[in-house]
Amino acid sequence: MASVSPSFTADAWAGRPLNIIYAGITELVSDASGGRVAIAIRNSTDLVDLLVCTLHAPRPDAPDHATSEIISELREYRDKHGEKIISAALHESLADKCPSLCSRLWGELDIVPLVLDHKDRERQYDDQGELATFSGWHKKELDERADSMVRKCIRSFGIGHVLHNHINLDGSVDVDRSYHVHLANKDDYENTVDPTTWSLAQNYAQDLRQRDVKIAFFSMTCQGKPDVPTRHALARFSQSLGIYIKWFVPKPRPGMIPLIRKMQDTLEGLGDTLPDITINDELLILDFAYSNARRYWLCENGPLRPRAEGGVDVVIIDSAPLLTLALLSKQQDPERPVIFESSLQPQGDSLGDPHSPQSRAWEFIKTRLTHVDLVVSLLPKELAPRIMPEDHVGYMPFSVDQLDGQNKPLTNWDMVFYGREFSSLCRTLQMSIIRYPEEQYILHLSQFRPGDGTLCLLESYGKFRDIYIKKYPGQAFPKLLICHHGPFRSPESSMLYDTVMSQLDNIESLASSVCIIPIGALDQMWNALLTNAMALVQLSILHGVPELLLGAIQKETLVISIREAQLFPFIREHENAILVNQADTDAIAEQLVRLFSGDEPHQLKPNPSSRKVFNKNAKLPDETTTVGNAVSWMYLASKLSQGEKFEPRGGNIYELAREETQYYDFD
Repeated sequence: MASVSPSFTADAWAGRPLNIIYAGITELVSDASGGRVAIAIRNSTDLVDLLVCTLHAPRPDAPDHATSEIISELREYRDKHGEKIISAALHESLADKCPSLCSRLWGELDIVPLVLDHKDRERQYDDQGELATFSGWHKKELDERADSMVRKCIRSFGIGHVLHNHINLDGSVDVDRSYHVHLANKDDYENTVDPTTWSLAQNYAQDLRQRDVKIAFFSMTCQGKPDVPTRHALARFSQSLGIYIKWFVPKPRPGMIPLIRKMQDTLEGLGDTLPDITINDELLILDFAYSNARRYWLCENGPLRPRAEGGVDVVIIDSAPLLTLALLSKQQDPERPVIFESSLQPQGDSLGDPHSPQSRAWEFIKTRLTHVDLVVSLLPKELAPRIMPEDHVGYMPFSVDQLDGQNKPLTNWDMVFYGREFSSLCRTLQMSIIRYPEEQYILHLSQFRPGDGTLCLLESYGKFRDIYIKKYPGQAFPKLLICHHGPFRSPESSMLYDTVMSQLDNIESLASSVCIIPIGALDQMWNALLTNAMALVQLSILHGVPELLLGAIQKETLVISIREAQLFPFIREHENAILVNQADTDAIAEQLVRLFSGDEPHQLKPNPSSRKVFNKNAKLPDETTTVGNAVSWMYLASKLSQGEKFEPRGGNIYELAREETQYYDFD
């Protein structure tokens, strides 16, 4: 018996989780009636169904008609059976004939499009990779081809139906399965910005392509949830422009993760006890960077080799522990430009006090910066540390990708799917379930690090709840949802988590109103939770939080943050944010009471399902989008790769790129 398609009823999120399936779509085969494609449907173990989508059209390769028919077939199957299609493997020729198919699958049905090619021959022993070839493709019937594709599709996903992250032998990040995943095309990106910004992107991209400029980013990790910057969106968009950008991360080593976290917390001055970075810590960090460089990045054709020997033209480092790579780059090629992207945020006067516990860590950074040509700060001037003369410092705002799973608009159907996944997780962990839309909630993303505001928020919420119940007896009030990414592996995170849980247990009846959940790497779940939250509350501006605030503003979700957040240009008090004094739990509680009072309930935003696919939500400044961010990086690469002396002198990189076009001739 077919399942009923989910809808926004009173128990929309409390219903049973939906079945997970995958699809494989063959190439378009022309016949007398027009054309047809075969679609195979599988769950994680079995072949569930085989469909033939017939395209009755005078031109069987008419892209719009074929795309609409395939989208309609998959939507009808989804609605009829009430099952979630996670991903669809498409034949490369079909993606070429129907250029909008991939972005429509991703935008309208939340299906990850995986484009696979094939070689029309038997697989050989020296063939590389499971995505590169299909065995005896020409010998298979259409249904066999579809089944072969969906099986390859399933192997690309791991636990929690999340796409595998792969690191190649040389440490380069295998973004989107070697770009076989096609989430959006150039037209989709163009629609996210104004024509001027799009023209800038095309001009700088043309310059980099013509001169064959190669750019390499070096990061500590490819994960990036929530406090490490990622390059997925930039790499994805750059690939669509034909720009050579590679992203490298070091191979992990036992014991390094706690040391890196210790260094980050020390630099930012977080925690009650701050042991300084010791000489032994410095040596371990240096050896870690040197070892990875020697094995992977300084070998033949490695990115840090001289440019004449296949090395890259511009080196960009975004992690302080890897700053020693700047020296290695200069030793190999003294004239090659090196950029450090900084999001370090010291607390108080830890940087200027030579007797502070953080002085040695900051001295470690300053020493390595002597081999860096330019510092790009993601923080505004008021928050950025003075680690380099202002002439050699430029500023670039945080950005979000409007087309990825974390930020794109979701339909009602997919919102219910991720809501039920969330509820299932709550039941598994024996946490309070939020029965949305009957029950409303306030959202917070915790890093379980010192100073992230979680303990302050929990205390404030307890006071808010007590005041609200006395003032409005019998009226419903929003629950508190605290999310975090991943497990608690560090002793520090475990300690803070235990403190939060202990505080929760000690406050009478609070456990029924508070939910603490690890949401893992599934971007769309966070998307659904953020879209439907009454407010996002972040009582700190730690590394990773500004992107969260920007994403909430894009979704028109109310932001509640500390007053220092007004230093970010996208935060406008009384327009899209309410700012409170940090650690003033009584004032925060009173603000929540006023905001969510029964007399003047918070005005929720329109239902997101009414938005067209890939339309902008709230209008963001172009420089905070993926395209605007790419313009800034392409501008820097264009200037520095030509050997010009470039001094941003504390300017905004995006604005400098706009000004440059007034007299710079790309042709």
